[in-house]
Amino acid sequence: MSEANGTLGQAATKVTLKASNKSGMVLAFSERMLCYPYPRVTLVSLAHPRLYRFVAFGDRNEHTNDERDWSAGILPATSRQRRQTLAFYGRNRFVRASHSCRQGCLRSSPLYMTNKQNRREFLKSTVAGFATLTLFRNVRGMAPDSNPFPELIEITIPELQAQMKSGKLTARRLTEMYLERIKQIDTKTHAVLEINPDALAIADKLDKERRRGKIRSQLHGIPILIKDNIETADRMMTTAGSLALVGAPTPKQDAFVVERLRKAGAVIIGKTNLSEWANFRGNRSISGWSGRGGQTNNPYFLDQNPCGSSSGSGVAVSANLAAASVGTETNGSIICPAVTNGVVGIKPTLGLVSRSGIIPIAHTQDTAGPMARSVTDAAIMLGAMVGRDKLDTITAAADKNAAKDYTKFLDKNGLRGARLGLVMQFTTR
Repeated sequence: MSEANGTLGQAATKVTLKASNKSGMVLAFSERMLCYPYPRVTLVSLAHPRLYRFVAFGDRNEHTNDERDWSAGILPATSRQRRQTLAFYGRNRFVRASHSCRQGCLRSSPLYMTNKQNRREFLKSTVAGFATLTLFRNVRGMAPDSNPFPELIEITIPELQAQMKSGKLTARRLTEMYLERIKQIDTKTHAVLEINPDALAIADKLDKERRRGKIRSQLHGIPILIKDNIETADRMMTTAGSLALVGAPTPKQDAFVVERLRKAGAVIIGKTNLSEWANFRGNRSISGWSGRGGQTNNPYFLDQNPCGSSSGSGVAVSANLAAASVGTETNGSIICPAVTNGVVGIKPTLGLVSRSGIIPIAHTQDTAGPMARSVTDAAIMLGAMVGRDKLDTITAAADKNAAKDYTKFLDKNGLRGARLGLVMQFTTR
């Protein structure tokens, strides 16, 4: 058995989190969520400690004195609520327990995962579903069931490729579907700064190539978004979210990473919002805000921080506005919005991905990286982005060090039997 100890806030006592041998899952929790101690906690799913998502309590609960086997639940809530209500699921019934906390705990409405569900099925029916309801119940004049093209929710790049191979989908139709989702959903998330006016024409060209039997890569015909500090030599602007660069001359060539993605057959459908100047503009900058795009909102809780600076790239993928996206990172700007918005983000080792054509901050830290809804999709994106660029000397050894296909390193059993814990005293508040 593995265990992790931590003090969980002023309203909690010190507890030991133990991984049950019969559980193959991992716990995601917040110090506000655990406002009172539990003798044993079955680990369920790891997430950012400030996002209230999955939680399950195992073996015995002090407040219900019930020794049933518990399942996982999602705990959506906002920090303004003052009471925490946790619903526990036993074999045959729900048991509800309430507790007041001095720090102000959270009221929640849970959803549950059975032992027969896998992560993807659970995510489709809970996290993604809740995010959709959160978005649409706040859009004026729209009902929650008016979600455009729900078949795109949590779909992966390999699944999209399979549908295009079978003729069920075309690149043009897929691009139209994502553009419609942006049109309807992004009124609340503000993740996308600008739509590529040539997106459909690019998709048409790629469809013609497919009909002739030419498939460039696993990204052929896949709609993606890129952060607005990455140059594109097209009819879109590159502004880093700043009004100062609106209307600036179009770059003479694409950023190297954009060139690589186009060569792989990706359809760049737009630019994403970001923390203006990638957060390099002062000590009081705001994650996800730019003068040009306003405030990007977390798709799970619209009044919560989406983190940054690649806020739009993380939110857009999380809200299923594109199949994948590209962010940039100097210090946490991919990883933080990925974790906060429930997606996969990779900051590559410096030298794998070129920085040419990307508005810089620090030459010893800057890099672009993929953001996607699954590790497989992120690996596909990374493979298309890496390579040697004569304009960026740090990539001199990229062809030797980089892999052409990172999906070959994926192991679906890589975390089988793993037990993960979060030591709270080492987390930032």
